Amino acid sequence: MFTVTAWNNGGSGYGLRVAREDRARFFRRAWRTVTVALPNGRGVAAVNLTSTFWTTCPELRSASIGAWLRQNRMDTWPSGQPPTFTLLPTGRASFRLRR
Repeated sequence: MFTVTAWNNGGSGYGLRVAREDRARFFRRAWRTVTVALPNGRGVAAVNLTSTFWTTCPELRSASIGAWLRQNRMDTWPSGQPPTFTLLPTGRASFRLRR
């Protein structure tokens, strides 16, 4: 289990930012996609891991995650204070998001 923060690209792109040390510990370079089960049975987000996930952009970017953040009114936040969540590994390349 590890902490992630909400992420926004300054526009319509949303996701979850993973700390570099957690990326190294919980993710495998061989994975091309991961799944994230959203809280309260709100669905599962399939997330493509881009090559930049491993270098400069450690975010799990997904329209489904963005929709969930908007539905729960967590899509805006004061500068430098994004909402935090817990991501729980549940199997190979799969995780469950907790508030």
